[in-house]
Amino acid sequence: LRKELRHREEEVSRLKEKLRDREGEYESIKRDCEESQGTCKKQQAEMAVLQSCYDSVSRDYDESKEALAELTAAHSELREEKTRLQTEFQNTKDTFEREARASQNDLQERLQSSREKIAALEDAVVTRDQTINSLHTEITHVTKNVEHQLKESRLDLSNAVADNLESENKLSKQQDEIAVL
Repeated sequence: LRKELRHREEEVSRLKEKLRDREGEYESIKRDCEESQGTCKKQQAEMAVLQSCYDSVSRDYDESKEALAELTAAHSELREEKTRLQTEFQNTKDTFEREARASQNDLQERLQSSREKIAALEDAVVTRDQTINSLHTEITHVTKNVEHQLKESRLDLSNAVADNLESENKLSKQQDEIAVL
């Protein structure tokens, strides 16, 4: 029985060691699992960010395609408008050249009339300049008179202030004398 008991105790001891080894392995596996879960959550968060970026880029791409389609349509319209305007311009140019050749004498008459008007305007400018010089002289004269009157008014005001101060001093003295009485 003792042998059996010793044998059993040794077996229990071995089993305990195996259990400790297994517990160590379990803890190691548990740590690895927790680290893997953390990494997994981090990767899931990164995937969510990447998905958001992809969705944004996808929306931008769709909007860019729509904008490109609109620009292509606008470009076609502009090309048609350019062709129409070039034709219209050429027609207008041809018409203008015909009218210009036909009305050259009329333009010369207008030019002569314009020269006469310019001469009249130049005369008017000379008259205006003379009027301005006359007004400038008058303004200078009036300004000098106003400055002289202003100096006199300042002198009168200064004298009035001095008289007022003198009156206040006299009044103060009289009030002091009355207070003494």
